[in-house]
Order: sequence, then C-alpha cells, then structure tokens
Amino acid sequence: MNPEHILALVHQCYRPQVNDSITVVTSHDSLLPTSSRIESASVLGREGLIFKRNNDTKWVMSMEVKLPYFGSWINKPTLEMPVFCVNNYTESVLSNLIAYEDAYNRADKKYITSYVHAMSMLMNTYEDVAILKASYVLVNFLCTNERVVEMIKKIDRSGVESVYEEQWKRLNKYRSSWMGRFGL
Repeated sequence: MNPEHILALVHQCYRPQVNDSITVVTSHDSLLPTSSRIESASVLGREGLIFKRNNDTKWVMSMEVKLPYFGSWINKPTLEMPVFCVNNYTESVLSNLIAYEDAYNRADKKYITSYVHAMSMLMNTYEDVAILKASYVLVNFLCTNERVVEMIKKIDRSGVESVYEEQWKRLNKYRSSWMGRFGL
C-alpha cells in the first residue's frame, strides 16, 4: 500500500481485516431509527448491561453486543468495546481522521466517524464517563470527566454512517424484550 497522506496510513490501522461482517447504514442523526441509537452508559448500566474490553483480533474498533442465552440466570448482557484512551492528542487525531473520511474516503466505510458517534451516544454526562472508566474501557490521561464529554460531543458528526447498526438493533431488541425489561 502506498498511502497518499499520513492520515490514510493511520486510518488503515483502524480498518477491519474482514470487511464482509460489517454493515453500514447511511443516515442523518435526527432521522436515525430508534434501532440506530443507544442509550447512555449510565442508563444501560442501570439496566444490567456490562461494559467490557474487546479482544477482537480482526478489528481493533469492534463493538459487539453479547446477550445471555435463554434460561441463563448467571450471564448478563455485555457490550464488548475497544479501550478509548483520552490524552493531549485525542481530539486532534480523531477530528483529523473524521475529516479524512469525509474528504478522501468516499467509497469506503466511515469507521472512525461511526466509532466517535457510538462513544458520543454512550457518554452524555460525567457519570457515563465514570462508568466506562470503572469498566476499564475508557482511560483518561488528561482531563475531567466533563471535559471528555465535551470533547466527544464537539467532534461527533450529525450525519453518520453506522458500522455498528446490527449490534444496536440486537441490543435494543433485547432491551424491549421481557428479559431485557426485567434485567434478566
């Protein structure tokens, strides 16, 4: 590969090795169906969802909803996700990668944009950030929990292509089922 820009090289690191398993849905946030949205980490946590580090070797940005099988009283629903490290460069790097996706990545899926939007939905308050930190899926080397929320909201795009659509559908379907409503 001969990248045309340094951002192309960095972006390549975040692409999945297997593209067939990822579905992209293009839409505007205000028009996204409810299955395309997820609640914040605090709401999902109160409903019994566990946040866990992802160990996917195929894609570093993989987010996967793992649901308990029927009859299992021990397992809880889990969202496995990549570790989000916040440091001096996070806002700049993510903003530039999103700009790269917007400008040069016309035929490809917008992985960084989707990831930032997913994190934005999960983090609405400092409490959400604290829950993700306690679950070891967020590491904050830089600032307050409130600043993390401000940063992610600032760089989130209103029009988004969601590579996590199928996972959000599974989670929302489970949440609306009787098992999900009773935290089973």
